[in-house]
Amino acid sequence: MRLLRRAAFLATPVLVFAACGLTLENLGTGDAPDAAVDGAVTRDSCTPLSKASACGTSTCGAIADGCGGTISCGTCTANQDCIVAGSVSSCVTRPPTCKSCQDVGAACGSVPNGCNGSLDCGVCPAEKFCDSTNQCAACDASAVACGGALPAGCTGTGTRCNDPNTEACDGQKCVPCDVGNTACGSTTPASCAGGAKPGTVCGAGTTCVDNACVSCNVGQTACGQQTPAACAGGAKPGTQCGANTKCSANVCVTCDLLQTACGQQTPASCAGGAKRGTQCPDAAVCVDNACRSCDAAQTTCGTKTPAICLVVGGGGGVDGKLCANNNEQCCPSGQCKMNCP
Repeated sequence: MRLLRRAAFLATPVLVFAACGLTLENLGTGDAPDAAVDGAVTRDSCTPLSKASACGTSTCGAIADGCGGTISCGTCTANQDCIVAGSVSSCVTRPPTCKSCQDVGAACGSVPNGCNGSLDCGVCPAEKFCDSTNQCAACDASAVACGGALPAGCTGTGTRCNDPNTEACDGQKCVPCDVGNTACGSTTPASCAGGAKPGTVCGAGTTCVDNACVSCNVGQTACGQQTPAACAGGAKPGTQCGANTKCSANVCVTCDLLQTACGQQTPASCAGGAKRGTQCPDAAVCVDNACRSCDAAQTTCGTKTPAICLVVGGGGGVDGKLCANNNEQCCPSGQCKMNCP
């Protein structure tokens, strides 16, 4: 009789059988946690079926517990096979001409039973798979190419790379273990000899500092800072400043005369070279590198406000009225006296 296979998940048992007249090999080799056999116990946020609800009236075979494991409904004697009739499995004596899983030396999978049928020799425990010889073999990620799928029953992906001395698998692809071939800001895989290490690769004219590529160009390095010591020629002071400014003594200085204090000069590196600044407080003008007030009350008695004050909207050439002694007054003679004649 041809082999019949019936499958169901969760409430319906998963059983495969083969007949030599009737026969099916014992499925009781599946492993199941004691908690799943004795009753429903929550496992990793999943509640396995209890033995009673999963097996029902079945007395043999391995049944999925709904959470990735199996439940044993019982085992048969050496001369019996676990046979499924409808949804119920029970032990039936094997005809003498048929083989058992033990007879053919199979620990898992499906094999011929010698009676024109097939035997289901069970499933492998976690982290093992049924190999081509129907034996449970350990899952070996190192035998599968990096990122490749492992055999059914195994978790994870392959980790094998062509040269384990120079590269390692990051989970999806083989990457170099050499920091000189690893980008700055990234690390070599933890599986490399010596563990994960920070990469050092940066573009031309830059070097890796604290996991970031930093320019070795002084013109691209802020004034007041230095290029990294690892650059060719060592650390050098940066010269980068904003528009219309130049780096002078590690400080960005304006090249604008109106923003440069009277009595000082713009940097020699500015376009046109060093020039005298003209910046003074309000109501004052720069004369002979000194700020002079355009306010007569702030101009010394006997002198006049600068003529240039007319240009900035002040009173130019006006007689000053300021006396050092507040008890004195500026007389028309241009002298400060207690009483003017």
